[in-house]
Amino acid sequence: MAALNATNRAYELRLSCGRLDF
Repeated sequence: MAALNATNRAYELRLSCGRLDF
């Protein structure tokens, strides 16, 4: 669950940046 939370955090950071490059 912690890993999922970290991934979600990174996803939010990328959204905040305005780009989705996975």
